[in-house]
Amino acid sequence: MAITTRSGKGSPLTHNEMDANLSAITEKTSATGSVKGSSGTTAQRPASPVEGYTRFNTTLNRHETYNGSTWITAVSSANTDTSDMSFVVDEDAMTSDSATKVPTQQSVKAYVDSQVQSKDALSELSGTLDDVADGTTYVKSTNDFTDAEVTKLSGIETAATADQTNAEIKTAYEANADTNEFSDAEQTKLSGIEASADVTDSTNVASAGAVMESDTTTASMSFVIDQDDMSTDSATKVPTQQSVKAYVDSQVQSKDTLGELGGNLDDITDGTTYKKMSATEQTKLSGIEASADVTDTTNVTSAGALMDSEVTNLAQVKAFDTTDYATSTQGTTADNALPLAGGTMTGDVSLGDNVKAKFGASDDLQIYHDGSNSYVSDAGTGDLIIKAGGFQLIADNNDIFMKAFVNNRVEFYHDNVKRFLTTTTGVNVLGTLACDGFTSTGIDDNATSTAITIDASENVGIGTSSFTGANTFMDDLVVYNATAGTGAGLSIIGNATNGYSSIAFGDTADWDTGRLQYNHTDNSMAFHTNSAERMQISSAGNVTVKTGNLVIGTSGKGIDFSAATPDGTGTTGSEVLDDYEEGTWTPVIGGSSGTSGQTYATQIGRYTKTGNSVTCTFRVALSAKGTITGNAAISGLPFTITALTNYRATLAVGYFSALATTAVHLSGVGINNSTRANLVDLAVAAVSTAAVDTSNIGNTTRIDGVITYEV
Repeated sequence: MAITTRSGKGSPLTHNEMDANLSAITEKTSATGSVKGSSGTTAQRPASPVEGYTRFNTTLNRHETYNGSTWITAVSSANTDTSDMSFVVDEDAMTSDSATKVPTQQSVKAYVDSQVQSKDALSELSGTLDDVADGTTYVKSTNDFTDAEVTKLSGIETAATADQTNAEIKTAYEANADTNEFSDAEQTKLSGIEASADVTDSTNVASAGAVMESDTTTASMSFVIDQDDMSTDSATKVPTQQSVKAYVDSQVQSKDTLGELGGNLDDITDGTTYKKMSATEQTKLSGIEASADVTDTTNVTSAGALMDSEVTNLAQVKAFDTTDYATSTQGTTADNALPLAGGTMTGDVSLGDNVKAKFGASDDLQIYHDGSNSYVSDAGTGDLIIKAGGFQLIADNNDIFMKAFVNNRVEFYHDNVKRFLTTTTGVNVLGTLACDGFTSTGIDDNATSTAITIDASENVGIGTSSFTGANTFMDDLVVYNATAGTGAGLSIIGNATNGYSSIAFGDTADWDTGRLQYNHTDNSMAFHTNSAERMQISSAGNVTVKTGNLVIGTSGKGIDFSAATPDGTGTTGSEVLDDYEEGTWTPVIGGSSGTSGQTYATQIGRYTKTGNSVTCTFRVALSAKGTITGNAAISGLPFTITALTNYRATLAVGYFSALATTAVHLSGVGINNSTRANLVDLAVAAVSTAAVDTSNIGNTTRIDGVITYEV
């Protein structure tokens, strides 16, 4: 590349010459593309810049130019703030009063607010009531009530009446010096004044519809209007402070950004330090690389041009005639040939098979056809970069392979049908995603066959793709393993020192109403229902019921003690504690053969049943014996005594009274397969007990006792 236009050897390029030779000293992306300039961060600025240096600052994302003392940045609509814009000034009081700078939104609002607030009360407004026009209801009056008239009115007693005769009134009236006639008109006027009238009283003034200087609100003043949008636009009313502020704020807010102001940068006059730059000048300047110097030998050589000092036949070169041929064998003149600096081709460039179009100093990029296939080969260093406003790969039958959009999605197609695209949050697969393996930040798939299946009902299967054997109420998650000698399981691992492993059972109203929770701190297992802990199993295996009862829901089932070693030498039977019960029963004093007609003063009975053992306590006292036949007995036991052969339950009597005959001792024996115990007593000098005859029972007999028996 050579400089084709120059005013003279050794002299600097003029502005026009620089523009004409721009293509010779700058690198372009293509003939019609963009000029590549220097770029870098703020920290990478040249250490000793010269006035006119221009570069793109990647820290600020803006072009900047060195003006001889500092770097200044270009302004565009993409700027998010005005912190480095010298033509923007932030002064709340507008003290500069500059005609060449623009204020910030904050300073405009602060200034307007301060000006409005200085006139936001009636007392701060200039003028008097003379400047306010009459209204429809209220008008101004010029009739003043003088101090003398007030004094005169104060001297009139309350409810004064004509309690003197005409003669007396006349005598009294004429006895005064300088009397004035009191006319009917004056009397009418005076009659209209209320007793003790005081025009300075705020209640009277307010009742009259007038305004007091001491009033603290304008709510009842018709000439004051409260409209935030000032829509009435009245010339006879005054606005409230609130409506003035609201209206001013709304008007200021509509012009509180540079974008809302009329005009553009063309309307701003150049300053002493900063000047406007036209779009053409900006484009031209952006195309010049940083520290560009067309007179520097290194730059000229790097651009592929020649210095005058390098040409040995300079006179012949300068005298070159465009009518001459470029070479002796070339069939076209030089002015019709494609210049080395580039130009427009008007015909095709045909390359044979395996003839490569090579680019780069080391033939890094090669484009060719080998007779079967076409190649774009990045054979050198670096990457193959394709820049475009949009990018598509399309088959020769116009089927789409791929589309890429600037600052947007990338789409991939199968048989001209879109199947995969990127989104702002990830990717979207339009169809089925099949993977032989899958690894992500959260999931690592090393399975050799299908490990997890999600069916059409969104049921999840681990180890199975079939849910036919699962309960329809419990098939949302199925863990399956049918391999012999193994099992299916679900592990929930928590911190070994102070963590928890939990399974929550909830509903749409409460996601944690039920919970199974293992505490790794003390190695206990807790069971929660209705959002509260109900039972706990300690690390030692102890079971604690926190609240509620331990309920055995099936008859015949209970607590099994069979694991315990028997303490005695007898034969061990059932060791299941399957029942516990407490209750009341009604004891009866009757006979083994018949009982009727009794009345009672007291009948109290309580029992406790533990397993097959029943203990009954009682107190029973007759008030009338009625008819009792057979042996006397206590009957009405709550459970039937066992029918085991030779089994006898003993009834012990702690207190008895009012028997018909004397007895040394009273007790009883339970009758098998019945709900009664026959009473026995020990007479004086007797060697054994005998059945108590019913005749020994009196009308007020009382017996207190206890009996324990098996059922």
